[in-house]
Amino acid sequence: MSTVRYLQVYQYYKDLILSGQLLPDTKLPSIRKGSQQLQMSRTTMESAYLLLAAEGYIISKPQSGYYVTDIVEKQRKQVEVRRAQKKEEEEKI
Repeated sequence: MSTVRYLQVYQYYKDLILSGQLLPDTKLPSIRKGSQQLQMSRTTMESAYLLLAAEGYIISKPQSGYYVTDIVEKQRKQVEVRRAQKKEEEEKI
């Protein structure tokens, strides 16, 4: 069974964001342009963008478009903090 198309688009952009190929504040293609580029409906693109936004990967700026957030940087900082905390706990033992 094939993956629903909007989930494929979602995963495509999510992978680009997580790999650093799309940096924070990068503007994504408009829903119309993206749907033309990927040859799918605007509803499919919109569904993918809404899911990316719901998970914090992108934000919508009214009258401007969709932009990549700094979620990856925040996640990396959280991992570093957790590692430092774990190291401190291990040193106390």
